[in-house]
Amino acid sequence: MKHRGPGMFIYLLIIMFSGIGNTIASEDITSNDAGWQELGVNHFDQAETHFLKSIGQDDQDPRPYLALSYIMQLKEDRVKAWEWYAKALNCLENPYPYLYAAMLTTRGKLEPEENEKEGLLEIISDLTDHADAGGILNAGANEILGRYYQEFGSMDEAREYYGKLNTVDDWCLSGPYENIAASGFEKVYEPEHEFRP
Repeated sequence: MKHRGPGMFIYLLIIMFSGIGNTIASEDITSNDAGWQELGVNHFDQAETHFLKSIGQDDQDPRPYLALSYIMQLKEDRVKAWEWYAKALNCLENPYPYLYAAMLTTRGKLEPEENEKEGLLEIISDLTDHADAGGILNAGANEILGRYYQEFGSMDEAREYYGKLNTVDDWCLSGPYENIAASGFEKVYEPEHEFRP
C-alpha cells in the first residue's frame, strides 16, 4: 500500500468535519427556513409543524413563536395568535418594540374585545404604569384602554385612561402675523404677551 502522507488525512478530516458542520448548521436553520418556505406557498399546517420543531430545538428563540402567531392571525384564531405572541415576548430582553408593533397591526393584536380571555387587559394595564421611557407605549396603552372602556360601557374608567394621555385640550390659535421675506419669526406680537379670550 502506498503511503499518502498527512495531506490526504487532513483532507479527509476536512471533508468529514465540514459535512458534520453543514449538517449541524442546516439542522439549526432548517426548521425555521422550511417553515417560512411552506408558509410562502400557503401550507400552514406544514409550516406550523416546522416551527414547532424549531421550538423543540431552542425554546428561547422568539422567531418560531412569532411565526406561529402570524399563522394563527392568518387563520383568524385571535386567541392562539396572542398566546404565541406572548411566548415570544417572554423570550425577548426588550419586548417593547414588539408590543409597539402589535399596537399598530391592522389585525388588532393588542385590541381587546368584550369579555376577552387572552390577558390583554392585564398586559395593557401594566403598560400604562411601566412602559417605555419615551412614553409612546404608555400613551398607546392608555388610549387603547380608554377606547375599550368607552366601547363596552364604563365611561368613568374610559375618562380615567383618557385623562392619563396628558393631551393639550385647551388651546387657541392667534394670527396671522406679518412675515415679509421670512423676517417676522422672531418678533413677539401682542396676543403672545397676554391671553385675553
